[in-house]
Amino acid sequence: MTTDPILDQFSIWFRRAMLFLVLSLIIAMAIWLWVLLAELNLTSGDLPFWLKNAWTPSISGSKLPAIILCGALTIGVLSASVLYLIIGKWWKKRGDVHHRGARFDEREA
Repeated sequence: MTTDPILDQFSIWFRRAMLFLVLSLIIAMAIWLWVLLAELNLTSGDLPFWLKNAWTPSISGSKLPAIILCGALTIGVLSASVLYLIIGKWWKKRGDVHHRGARFDEREA
């Protein structure tokens, strides 16, 4: 055996966790940009100011940027979780196709 199965399982788990985090951040960034650019009608030059105020709300005094960023991050994590659950359910159904032995017809008479 050339590979350790425990390390293989850990690497699979680690890759999936990293993909989950990246997907969550991409979704959160898209929602954050949509809220700021489309809904609040800000320009792209205002985005660094809003991001700075979101990370340090006590300095700026306004908590609105932090609330919008935290909401976008929450929605991103929840959306990625739903996507992972849907993919897991689909994968489980796909894995149930291997039947061995005789198959019985279960039609009602």
